[in-house]
Amino acid sequence: MCFFSPTRDELQWAADATDGDEHLLALLLMLKSYQRMGRFPVLGEVPEQVVEFVRRQVELPEGTLPVYRAERTAKHHRGLVRKKVGVKYDQGEARRIAERSIRKEAAAKNRRRT
Repeated sequence: MCFFSPTRDELQWAADATDGDEHLLALLLMLKSYQRMGRFPVLGEVPEQVVEFVRRQVELPEGTLPVYRAERTAKHHRGLVRKKVGVKYDQGEARRIAERSIRKEAAAKNRRRT
């Protein structure tokens, strides 16, 4: 679980970017999850034990939940995390890479059958 412990720098970064405990917790969970899994989970997917661990690490009040009242805020936070970890979001390029990979694998699979 200590992987999910935010550093002082991460906590300061998140505190500067948010306006309340719920958003602070949500942003830290997004950051730590992205660092660990390389993707953004739906907040409901984050195990309760992880939520509670991070909440206690940053000393938020008991019962604080990671909540986004607006999708726009969640989208903004994903952008902040990408910038923090140095990842560029380019949906078109991601699709091109996926298509090339799928075609390459399909061609290799077809060659093995013959």
